[in-house]
Amino acid sequence: MSSSSPIILILGAGHNIGQSNTAEQIYIPSDFTAPNSITNAFAKVKAPFGIPSVVVYNVGAATANPPNDPLSLSIGFAELPSSASKTFIYTGNILNTTITPAYGSGFYYADERKKDGAPAYGDIDGDAHAKLYVGLAEGKTQGPWQQTFVKGVGYKAFPVA
Repeated sequence: MSSSSPIILILGAGHNIGQSNTAEQIYIPSDFTAPNSITNAFAKVKAPFGIPSVVVYNVGAATANPPNDPLSLSIGFAELPSSASKTFIYTGNILNTTITPAYGSGFYYADERKKDGAPAYGDIDGDAHAKLYVGLAEGKTQGPWQQTFVKGVGYKAFPVA
């Protein structure tokens, strides 16, 4: 059965961002550390509702690490001797500066900030995310891929650090 309403699939729909984005919900327990879990989530949505036209990847786990040692808790760099390199490399190729949408689709990286540009961290606002997501999903052209935004303001470009 196909729905006449737009379908959003929020991977990692928690109590804040995920629940602020939809009125009608189904819960699909998923372990996103398993590669087939995303494919399974799509299949479980497609069968009763149709193919999602918007996908939000909201999967994450946060551990507060000391600002001067951001990888200390997650991978044990603190246990290494001072002579060790302690280097973490994230491969993104050009994806840290540009996104090339495929098949006429939009691609965005949503990043809520405070008015001064500081990260929102634990003060993220689900309703502000929902408003941004609806605007992006209903937009007819690709906007800036890095959607830094402020609650009550919307998109706002901040200088890159």
